[in-house]
Amino acid sequence: MCVFVNPGVLGDLATFKQVFMNPISRGREPTATEEEKRLGAARSMKLLETTKLFVLRRTADILEQYLPPKIENVVFCAPTQLQTELYECYLQSSDVYNILQANGSASPLEAIMNLRKMCNHPSLSYQNIMEVAGPKAMAKISNSNELNKDLYQPQYSGKLLVLEKMLLHFRENTTDRVVLVSLFRKTLDIFEKMCQHHKFMFLRLDGTVPNNKRQSLVDAFNDKGSKSFLFLLSSKAGGVGFNLVGANRIILFDGDWNPGMPRVVYVCEFMDMGFILFVFNE
Repeated sequence: MCVFVNPGVLGDLATFKQVFMNPISRGREPTATEEEKRLGAARSMKLLETTKLFVLRRTADILEQYLPPKIENVVFCAPTQLQTELYECYLQSSDVYNILQANGSASPLEAIMNLRKMCNHPSLSYQNIMEVAGPKAMAKISNSNELNKDLYQPQYSGKLLVLEKMLLHFRENTTDRVVLVSLFRKTLDIFEKMCQHHKFMFLRLDGTVPNNKRQSLVDAFNDKGSKSFLFLLSSKAGGVGFNLVGANRIILFDGDWNPGMPRVVYVCEFMDMGFILFVFNE
């Protein structure tokens, strides 16, 4: 950015790394010596003093007097019986045992992903859990034979039941419009079935939508004459930045614990069963 607006002010890239980037980075390391910390702080201050001469920096605080207050609610939802049984069945599987024994034969990240999908809807991870737990263990789980990923089955997900009731309330009693966010495209597929079931008008944007068509979807939803009640959004697709001013509520159906992943508004870290984060903008 500095090179673009003021070429040469910080020297070439090699000089910038030697004078600023490397000392500042080393000074922030937990193992940094006192001398490295002092040098890093001094170079950071010098960098700020140099760039503030031509960089105008503002925080969101200046908008507070113009925007209505933001109300945030975290809603914990009890899992259904099927979710609880599948959850416990997976925790007792050989995969989880091997992870706890740290023998390297199973992937902790894959286990976390299975449990996260289970929190959204059991159909999303049922097949993976069945392959690990085996047919005998799965046969003891009630209603598992009724799961059908092609059908809309909110009765098997505690989170989806709560979401459905809230959306029905918004549509019938308010003029609110909602951005509904999930990390998983298959969860968006379930949302789409919900919209079709309740005749919710919606738009959807995920990683499969070409870049040249994304802004047109955003513009269509933001249009004052838009009749779309919901905007279904993948948090990965949303990470590139969208201004969805047509909605006054955003619902994060699932968060991401990985700090390397893109964020939508912000994401609460969690490792628990049945979790929804609602962010209400009145």
